[in-house]
Amino acid sequence: MSNPVKKFSPEVRARAVRLVLERKGEHSSRWTAMVSIAGKIGCSARILNEWVKKAEIETGKRAGVPSETADRLKAPAPNRLWVSDLTYVPTRAGFVCVAFVIDVFARYIVGWRMRGSNRPLAASETVTTMPRQKPSTACSRPR
Repeated sequence: MSNPVKKFSPEVRARAVRLVLERKGEHSSRWTAMVSIAGKIGCSARILNEWVKKAEIETGKRAGVPSETADRLKAPAPNRLWVSDLTYVPTRAGFVCVAFVIDVFARYIVGWRMRGSNRPLAASETVTTMPRQKPSTACSRPR
């Protein structure tokens, strides 16, 4: 038999996270605080740890992508959302700027372009040189 998955309300999750963050000084480690509180709530310490990490990401105390941003970066079908990235690659002759355009749904590189000069390369230049159809939405994240 499989164990049924328990659903916890957002209020219970928020209270459990608050208890862990408030009472971590009362325990020898953060994990022991989680084990203690998880037993009282009726969930596993592993699940409570995931809730705490997610709350820390949402408040900016931990590195990660907040859920609001992650929801914006979901595409329902191919060619609906493309994202771009720029990187500078060191070579013996200097730096080369490489721009990539990625289809979020299919998770593949739709196009790329490289420039060896000091003039910066815009990701929009990569999109204009690609033979494929442009998406209806595009996101760009400056570095």
